[in-house]
Amino acid sequence: MKFAFRLTDEDYDYDVLTAVTAYLDCEHYAWLHARNYSHYEILEDGPTTSRIIQHSKYFGITFKQRHFREYIPPSEFRMVADKPFPIHTHTAFTATPTGTHRSVDVMIDLPLVLWPFRSLLAGHLRRYDRRVYGEDAAAATRRERYFGKNNWLWAFRPGQFLLHKDAVVDAFRDQIGAALARRGELSPAAEL
Repeated sequence: MKFAFRLTDEDYDYDVLTAVTAYLDCEHYAWLHARNYSHYEILEDGPTTSRIIQHSKYFGITFKQRHFREYIPPSEFRMVADKPFPIHTHTAFTATPTGTHRSVDVMIDLPLVLWPFRSLLAGHLRRYDRRVYGEDAAAATRRERYFGKNNWLWAFRPGQFLLHKDAVVDAFRDQIGAALARRGELSPAAEL
């Protein structure tokens, strides 16, 4: 049976590009989210789609999930996972006057036997999401302390892996180019 719900509706005090780079930076999963993900493997990284194997822990049980993810520039994402049952998510980051709004909608194909427990499952997933995204928000705050607010240029260094990096650069070309020009690393008219 299909069970749909809003996982989260929250505001953050950093810009949309900071949220997008954190979402697509897979290198931090192994250390920052180790409590939640025991394994994270990128099988395929296309221009705007990726296939990933992720071992996630729910209720103390580890599930080997296969994810298909899609980046919809500039700041939306869709994801489909297969375990413990099919889960579809849609995440959107939108600019607000003070930062970024994050909303996540979830649709789960629940087995009939679990239907009576759907509210408990939604509550667990909300707590799980708050913990994982709280870790990301805390990392953004630490990065701000050392490098300044909304400093996402680290994600675009040549040696830094970021899912769909070229598509992100295309979507945020003006913002990235202006930041590089302010630092004297690129003239505003130069190609990224």
